[in-house]
Amino acid sequence: MKKYVELYETKEDGSQEVVAEFILEKGIVRFMPMGGFFLKGLKILALGEEYVPEDGLVYLEKLKYHFKSAYLRASDVKEEE
Repeated sequence: MKKYVELYETKEDGSQEVVAEFILEKGIVRFMPMGGFFLKGLKILALGEEYVPEDGLVYLEKLKYHFKSAYLRASDVKEEE
């Protein structure tokens, strides 16, 4: 079962576009950018704690607390077979 989080960017017209996915594979989160989207570093700060991709599912669950601005937000963890 695939577990992942989508990262959305809000455009000037108010629409949202998926610009990246964070995918859990073998206990480690992989960052998959789309188009020209880029992130500097994958360590995040959420609820006063630091998380890294090696934290696996916990990292995925905390992304929505790190990316929560009007222009960039993360989805809840999604599952797909």
